[in-house]
Formats: sequence, structure tokens, C-alpha cells
Amino acid sequence: MVKKKGVGEQALVVPIELSTAGVIGFAIRSEYDAFRFYSAMSERVSDAALSRMLQDLAAAELKHMERLQAFFSQLSPGSHADAVGRIRAGTMGYLSIDKRLGPLAKMGEIEVVTVAMWEELRARDFYAGALRDADEKPLQEILEWLVGMEDEHFKMLQRFRERSIEWAT
Repeated sequence: MVKKKGVGEQALVVPIELSTAGVIGFAIRSEYDAFRFYSAMSERVSDAALSRMLQDLAAAELKHMERLQAFFSQLSPGSHADAVGRIRAGTMGYLSIDKRLGPLAKMGEIEVVTVAMWEELRARDFYAGALRDADEKPLQEILEWLVGMEDEHFKMLQRFRERSIEWAT
């Protein structure tokens, strides 16, 4: 069981008592949204290196989703309905990926990378918060892995952004 409240305007709105299945269901949806975001952005940018990096990130997010789905399938039979119900009930306090992609089409490449960095930090912070409150070892382990993966993605994007800014000046 995870107990977490969102803090501040940009915080995720998470139910007070989110089950393991609820956390994993949320994570699956989040990773799927990230996959869709990176896939869409890789087709919209003109920089070949950035496009390849975004494609690599999309592939990584898909692998994360597959690992989470495998973990999810090991949970009790009633877990799926619990997670789906919580996701549909609005556990996500941010705009769906479909509503966020439109405005991003008008952004420059540095801005897209900056938004991607913010998204990785947001996901990492959610997983870190859930980890602090998790009391089940298998959930703790997968959340630790997710925190590490999101942090790795953030650093990759940050390095690309810094190099791009250096080249532009």
C-alpha cells in the first residue's frame, strides 16, 4: 500500500491510499504516455541526432512498460480492476498526452528537450515519492529501478541540451 498526497500546483494528484496494483497501473500508463511522446517528437524534430535519441528513449519507455506489465500480471487477480478503476478515476493530475502533444509541435528542438527533461523529473519524483511510502519489497524494488531509469533519461536529455546550447553560441 502506498500513501501519498500531491504537493504544490504541479504535483500529481494521487489517491491517499493507492494499492500496489494502482501504483503499477499508473506507472504503466505513464510509461506508455512517455513512449507516445518520444515517438511523436522523434518524427517532428529536424535534428537527426535528436530524432535518434528520442527514438531510443521511446524504445526504452516501451521496455519499461513491458517490465511493469509483467510485474502487474503477477499480482492478485483482482488487481487489474483496481488499477484500471483508479486510473479512470483520475489519478493523474496532468493533461493527457494527446492534449500535450499539440502545443509541442510549435516548439523548437531545445524547448522539446526541456519539456522532456521536465517530464522525466516529474515521473522520477512520483516514483521516488511512491517508493518512500511503499511497504512491500517487490514494489520497492521496481520503484527503485524506475527512479534510476527516469534519472538516467533526464541526464541523457540534459547532456544533449547543454551540447546544443554550446553549439548555438
